[in-house]
Amino acid sequence: MLRGQTRDYRSGEATTLKPSILRSRDGRYPGRTELDRRFTRLRNAERALTEQFRLYNIPDPKQRVSKHRVVRWAILQHYEVVETPLLDVTLSPRIAASFASMRNRGWGYLYVLAVPNISAAVTSSAETGLQIIRLSSVCP
Repeated sequence: MLRGQTRDYRSGEATTLKPSILRSRDGRYPGRTELDRRFTRLRNAERALTEQFRLYNIPDPKQRVSKHRVVRWAILQHYEVVETPLLDVTLSPRIAASFASMRNRGWGYLYVLAVPNISAAVTSSAETGLQIIRLSSVCP
């Protein structure tokens, strides 16, 4: 899998790949109060998303949105509604490069990550502690 970023987030001398909800704005750990605020915002967005699916009768035949928090997070992150604990990756070098070069910088950072085989719309690997969501399979 590939990930493109406009900057290299670092902790000391090491590169870190953190989801946006866990990133600091000033180079320091966000702290308990800030993280609580971010996760409260995420829970509120999850409730609103679930309600919108119900209110507008959006098809969800396998009930993935209502049953699976990680699917709600993927949708909210994809549409940039709120920060989530997910890290966006792609199989497409073009998409990763476009994220890496956003903001007209003309350069960026491209990371290559080894992940388990993606076999379904939602794939979990207990060995690696990863959940992979193929967004095109779960997102309207």
